[in-house]
Amino acid sequence: ATLFGMPEEDITVHSPHVGGGFGSKGTPRPQPVLAALAALHVGRPVKLALPRRQLPAVVGHRAPTLHRVRLGAAEDGT
Repeated sequence: ATLFGMPEEDITVHSPHVGGGFGSKGTPRPQPVLAALAALHVGRPVKLALPRRQLPAVVGHRAPTLHRVRLGAAEDGT
């Protein structure tokens, strides 16, 4: 809403496959912004539909992380 100078109550987003954010959903991506601009231009709702296989390329990815892992087991295998 802020990006387009509109009140928040005038914005409706339907996103059925939200999933985890992992830090990559806090920034507007070009595709939804272009869809919003198209809706403003034509004066009608615009649907942005992406196959799930394309979502990683569109929504970004998780930032690199470093993990330290310890593994232990008893002599009996438990």
